[in-house]
Amino acid sequence: MTKSKIIALVFLFASTTLLAQQNVISTYTIPSFTANNGTGGITFELTTTRNITIDEIASQVYSSGTSTYTLWYKVGSYYSFPTTPIVSAANGWVQLQTGTSATGTGSSGPAVPFATNLGLVLSPGVYGFHMTTSNIGYRTHTGPPDVFTDGTVTIKTGVGYGYGGGTTNAFHPRQFMGSITYTLPSAPNDAGVSAIVSPVSDCDGSLQDIKVEVTNFGINLINSMQIHWTLNSVLQTPVNWTGLLDTANGTFSDKDTVTLGNMTLAGGNSYNIVAWTEIPNNITDTVNGNDTSSVTIQGYNYPTVNLGLDTTTCPNDPITLDAGSGRDSVSWNTSATTQTIVASTAQTYMVTVWKNGCSGGDTINIGFFPAPPTVNLGNDTMICYGDSIILDATAPGVTYLWHDNTTGPTHVADTVGNYSVIIEDANTCKNTDDINVSLFSKPLISMNVIPRNTLCYGAPFEFRANSFTQGSTMYQWKINTVNSGAPTTNNKFNPSLMYGDSVNVELLTDVCSSTTFAVPSNYITMYLKPEPKLISGSTVTDTVLENTSKNYLVPVVQGSTFTWSAIGGTIGSPVGNAVKVDWGSALDTAKIMVTEKDAGNCSFTNVRNVVVISIVGVKDENNLIGIGYAYPNPANTTVTIPLVIDGNWDIDLSLYDMT
Repeated sequence: MTKSKIIALVFLFASTTLLAQQNVISTYTIPSFTANNGTGGITFELTTTRNITIDEIASQVYSSGTSTYTLWYKVGSYYSFPTTPIVSAANGWVQLQTGTSATGTGSSGPAVPFATNLGLVLSPGVYGFHMTTSNIGYRTHTGPPDVFTDGTVTIKTGVGYGYGGGTTNAFHPRQFMGSITYTLPSAPNDAGVSAIVSPVSDCDGSLQDIKVEVTNFGINLINSMQIHWTLNSVLQTPVNWTGLLDTANGTFSDKDTVTLGNMTLAGGNSYNIVAWTEIPNNITDTVNGNDTSSVTIQGYNYPTVNLGLDTTTCPNDPITLDAGSGRDSVSWNTSATTQTIVASTAQTYMVTVWKNGCSGGDTINIGFFPAPPTVNLGNDTMICYGDSIILDATAPGVTYLWHDNTTGPTHVADTVGNYSVIIEDANTCKNTDDINVSLFSKPLISMNVIPRNTLCYGAPFEFRANSFTQGSTMYQWKINTVNSGAPTTNNKFNPSLMYGDSVNVELLTDVCSSTTFAVPSNYITMYLKPEPKLISGSTVTDTVLENTSKNYLVPVVQGSTFTWSAIGGTIGSPVGNAVKVDWGSALDTAKIMVTEKDAGNCSFTNVRNVVVISIVGVKDENNLIGIGYAYPNPANTTVTIPLVIDGNWDIDLSLYDMT
């Protein structure tokens, strides 16, 4: 007789009811839901330990109407589905049914069968199921109960299994709320190899028993069977098993572990083992789908490590030890877990590596020679053009190799560039140093004068030296090539110069040579400012008669030009250093002026005061000679004095304004 079994999943917040195996299909009342998000989709995982045939799946339908559904399943777990499971044939899912379910009974009604007459035969294993419809029931409770089992079938529908995967939200997870009706095999004598317990993949040389688990899938007790097996498709000696296998959920176990033999794994080899049962209770097994199990295992090679031979090295040449790539894990006796380490101290270094659970290792002793002598060529330096320095790398018990392959302890550096040396002791330990030698720039100097390059005597001026050099700088100012004072750091010079003087400067630097390096400036010519001149040979105020003319002159100077002017008079026709002035009316503040400009465009204006008087005569103040007044001859401005008294006289005459 065929047996039918129903797992009814009734979800309560505090308890759950699981019905045992029954011969009929029943429906179950499910509590009301707290909410509905308006979208369908339920996933759950089913595990069976025996061959079963699923006949029907029932689920709470939230709506009281009808709904179109689709049912999918796949072999294997789907744990931690994303929020929207990718259910498709390309991802290993098989569509079982699609159609219209029975009319729903609302949020508080019983589960409604919506996938019937499935006839889905499942061997022992794990399977995923996905049901979708716009009204598939769900609940928001995320805690237990969410795993339901009757000993043969186990359903998981909680976190990671219910629709929504591991994502938390208001409707997470949508737990399956319904029932599954399945049928157990009707064969009375049905046995099979449910699992190959051992061997398992292991290291080269591993000796392991070949053990299988046999299970009674039928409804009769089993006390004997044959177990056949192959190793890499080669048939092995079968084992006749005797004992007792109870039925599922019976008093005794329905399983037993049987040793078929043993084998030694060889590294680098794969092994395929297939085992199956025949003639349980010496009767032909008519259910063949659950007879056989198989497994493929691997023999792994032990990983090898070669750290090299024990060695002694130089202190500035640490050794990198490499445990090799592709390891699952690495452990050094220095506590490091990296593939490589740097051996910088004298000691024994040990490493163990693992790959596929197999380990290997190596050991090396590392020592260090005494440190070689140091070498110091000094700091980078500069030299003057034509100079050189001696680089000294002398040290005891070493050989030398310079950058140009010379091998002496010293080296002459007389050109610009980088100089390096390697010294090596008897243990081949080395030290090195280098130095960069460059040239000082050639000192440069220039000079300018403010405000201009040509100066007149007495004008304000300042000479400035502009230099570029390295090292200390001193200026030696000169007038007419003769030093003017001691060297100074002042680049400004304010000398007192005479007509025709020149100025130059020398730049003194102590960097490249003790010999003075001089760059004389262009000579600066100081033109003589014209000195004061005597107009007509006198500085005394000149007296002239109004409306008369008079000639004036100054000494001739080669290269000079003269410009005449007058106050109270009019310049006639000037001829160089001489001029005629036509004086006007009487004026006490009249002046005659001449501006002299020399070849250097320097100038000076000479001035002589003039008094212009009106008509004058002679008056006998004491009436000594009895002439009274004597008037000049207007024609020639002369005065004639008639003497009417004989004898020798002291006569005092004075000019007198007759007006």
